[in-house]
Amino acid sequence: YASMLSMAGAEQLALPILQRLNQQYPRNSTILNNIGQAWLGMGDLLKAEQYLDSAIRIYPGHSQANLAKANIAESKGNTKAAAEAI
Repeated sequence: YASMLSMAGAEQLALPILQRLNQQYPRNSTILNNIGQAWLGMGDLLKAEQYLDSAIRIYPGHSQANLAKANIAESKGNTKAAAEAI
């Protein structure tokens, strides 16, 4: 449900659900990625990166988290970091 809210542009509604899930299931790369995606959708790159980095530490091959990290790096003009994330 929270993922669907995020994809529909209602990240602010998804975050409380995702935070609760994160408390119930700590160190879950999917939940951490979804929190990162929600923060990214709301424009908070710093918080997004923190959660995306956590997801990637747990599962280095997480395609969505790495793609989001690449997009953030590219938006900052860091094409080297963007390429490495991909």
